[in-house]
Amino acid sequence: MKRLEIPREYLEKFNVSVKSAVSGDPGIIKSAFGGEILKGCIGFEASVLGIKYQVLVSDDSLEVFFIDPLERDVDASKLIIYMFNALERVLAGRVASYGRRLVGIAQLKGGSSAQLYEKRMINYLAVEMDGSGIPEVERAVNALGGRMISHQTATWSFEVNPLNGVRIMVAFWQGEDGIPSGASILFGDESIDVDIPIEEIIVVTEMTIDRFVEFYRRVSGRKPKLFRSLYL
Repeated sequence: MKRLEIPREYLEKFNVSVKSAVSGDPGIIKSAFGGEILKGCIGFEASVLGIKYQVLVSDDSLEVFFIDPLERDVDASKLIIYMFNALERVLAGRVASYGRRLVGIAQLKGGSSAQLYEKRMINYLAVEMDGSGIPEVERAVNALGGRMISHQTATWSFEVNPLNGVRIMVAFWQGEDGIPSGASILFGDESIDVDIPIEEIIVVTEMTIDRFVEFYRRVSGRKPKLFRSLYL
């Protein structure tokens, strides 16, 4: 595992949060991001968007280690901050209740300002996943930590719930007879109840889409069609 440096301004706050979580209800870590408390030491392990983390705390320090099969250190550095944010929300009692509606990004709090980001992600999926095979899609979804779901009209669709209150559903329609491929991204409206900033939802969603496409390329051997990455 590689060691991940946490910005100094977060260390003390996150150290306190992790200690509170692991010394209390073991379900707190699981609720926040599906993690499990480690035995024999103070800390936890979790796999989020395909990145495996191990977090250890002591009296005055916090250490984070990770393994990313895509070898994207930037993703690991960004995501751990949002994981800690989710942990702090759960500790404060802001726990999402699932099984509710899926909505477009414009219906989320502050989402009207995020529609250009949504359009860019949808275009990326439509181009890069054109002609995708369902078996390879399923393998990529599993690597991401998501699950395939049924959809009445889509060629394939999946859902991933990387953090408490962040539920993302992706659907893809294969183009035919001159009609281009298309995609949609919907979100669980429970994020409104726990008041997750739209900026956080955007970044986590971008990371989800970009990593999913890269996992698909890895399992299928496929090369980029037009864009090497969502970020370029």
